[in-house]
Amino acid sequence: MNSSQSLLMPLQFITITLGQNTTAFNPLSVDPIYDFAFEKLVPQYPKLFENYSVIMRPSFVSSCTDDGREQVLNTLADLYQERSFIMGQTIIFAPQMDVLVATSAAADTAYADKTRFPTVLSFSYGDMTVYGMTILHLLRHFKWRTLAIIVDKLSGNDYATKNLEMCRGTQSVMQKAIYEVNALEFTMDSTTASWERTLHNASLHSRIMLCCTLTRPLRDLLATAADLRMDGGDYVFLSLYILQVPYQPPLRWQNADDLDKKVKRILSSLFVIRSPPVDWIKMRNLTHDIIQKRYLRTQVPVAPELAYNEIFVVGTEMVEVIAKVMESHRLSRTRQDRMTGTDLAKMFYNRTFHVSLTNTTVSMDHRGNRWAYPEVQQFHDSFQDFRTVFWFNPASAVLISGGSDIVWNQGFVPLDRADCMHSDRCPATVASVRTTAIGVSVTTIGIVMAIVACLVRHRHQDDLAWWRIKRRHLKMTDLSMQLFIESCFVR
Repeated sequence: MNSSQSLLMPLQFITITLGQNTTAFNPLSVDPIYDFAFEKLVPQYPKLFENYSVIMRPSFVSSCTDDGREQVLNTLADLYQERSFIMGQTIIFAPQMDVLVATSAAADTAYADKTRFPTVLSFSYGDMTVYGMTILHLLRHFKWRTLAIIVDKLSGNDYATKNLEMCRGTQSVMQKAIYEVNALEFTMDSTTASWERTLHNASLHSRIMLCCTLTRPLRDLLATAADLRMDGGDYVFLSLYILQVPYQPPLRWQNADDLDKKVKRILSSLFVIRSPPVDWIKMRNLTHDIIQKRYLRTQVPVAPELAYNEIFVVGTEMVEVIAKVMESHRLSRTRQDRMTGTDLAKMFYNRTFHVSLTNTTVSMDHRGNRWAYPEVQQFHDSFQDFRTVFWFNPASAVLISGGSDIVWNQGFVPLDRADCMHSDRCPATVASVRTTAIGVSVTTIGIVMAIVACLVRHRHQDDLAWWRIKRRHLKMTDLSMQLFIESCFVR
């Protein structure tokens, strides 16, 4: 998180870094990003950065816990000299101060409330509801009306809260679409339990399953599903992957373990809904320079895996975009200009920026959140890799073809439920239908034979037969039975 004060005085940047227990967000990983960005940008904008200062405030909590969000709010409350309270303890942060706040972490839905946070900008792809909308449009596209949401608690994992937040975006979307999609949640903890029972229970509700867990537990889930014979193409698995961080790479089936063959069998039934992937080859120089900054700070060799951290890219983009807008404002303002924090934030709304340090594009929406364009990927055997089959445009709420064809194991789109609603009850239901059909057929044949016999008998009737009944002597309450008897015995 980064805040910058008024342009009527030297710029002051205050960084707030959370995540002491995570390799992606801790101060050792994040602070070198600012070292690198300022080193590159100060020569480009010397007047803007004249006499600027940077204050780095590391936290002592994890970003992936509820305490992390509370730490941010407390720090903002301490940082802002002006704040007001409404509705009890709700704080309106610095609506009139010339303070701008930007975050590169996964977006908290609270920050999208511009009544409460009018000066906050989000530069990450972490608007989780956008990924939920992508899943909803995917269900609509294939005419699936049910969804089983498997939520992994991941107890003891530093990224557990991030996993729950990713899933929460889809849950909130499905709650609003309750009359369109029958979504049911199944909660478990892969740290202490296996997947069999959860997968079985989820399959009774829907064959379309959203698996809210991390990459490594997901391999176990898919292997278990293969053991349960869910690898024939009847089932579809969905997975969320947002912002690549160290030691949490995108899913690959080949991991040189005993799960490889099982995961490979079922992998084509998996769709990954993810943030746009980073071209790490293009980012090689950027990540190398930031890693070097970290080494200069710690004098400790850095593992190669730590370079695969999307926060490096997002954090660099954030600093350069802020510098571009502030420089533009500096050149156009007069000495009498007095802008509030809200005014500063609005300068970023509905704009697109090219970032030279990363050679990427940043587009902001009308709330000051970065537009996220999720991709839907499927594994293709011919490429031995995931290919983009759709991408979602949140501005127009449209699912657009990604260029690669979808491959179904059975050659057609699977049903979200079996014809008899529950697949494990199908054999019993089919047997019951067969028994009923046989019974009806036998009864029908018997009735037809009786009618034929009566017609033959009626044709060769003998008027002198003693057993003939006069019509006037016949009194029946059941009309159908009366007609039957009349046809056989009445003259």
